[in-house]
Amino acid sequence: MTLCELRSRGTLSVRFASSGVGYEEELGNEEEQGVDRVDIGVRAKLAALWATYMFLSVYADFLYLYQPGKIEDIRGGLIGPFDVSQAMLLIASVLVIVPALMIFLSLVLPASINRWTNIAAGAVYTLISIANVLGETWIYYWLFGMLEVVIFLLIIRYAWKSSETAP
Repeated sequence: MTLCELRSRGTLSVRFASSGVGYEEELGNEEEQGVDRVDIGVRAKLAALWATYMFLSVYADFLYLYQPGKIEDIRGGLIGPFDVSQAMLLIASVLVIVPALMIFLSLVLPASINRWTNIAAGAVYTLISIANVLGETWIYYWLFGMLEVVIFLLIIRYAWKSSETAP
């Protein structure tokens, strides 16, 4: 059995009746405790931005299928202006695998390698996102493309401003 009580002045007390082991925590104004001012490290920000890009990319590609005629094009061997081939699918795979790996790599690479890897990948993917929207007439795709560009510019900015020796 667990005993839990809220004491005066916002102290929460939890005790396990069988062992007598317990825990107490001061509860109060979150701003006073600094909860709203938690500093998120640059590595977590970079990983979160890469993950955000991955979600946007998946949803943009999913919505692409709702454009009239696109499923028929895919069945006919076309994805956008490209013929479906081993080489095309390999290139498309690499373009998806790199950002997926960057989520993890942003957290574990040594600081200087992390910094320059994120700057380089962010720059390359900025250009890819811009190229993807050129000639596109669907507004939703432009919205996704511009959000992706903003994400990559933030990746470049955070990586650029990070220290090469930061943990």
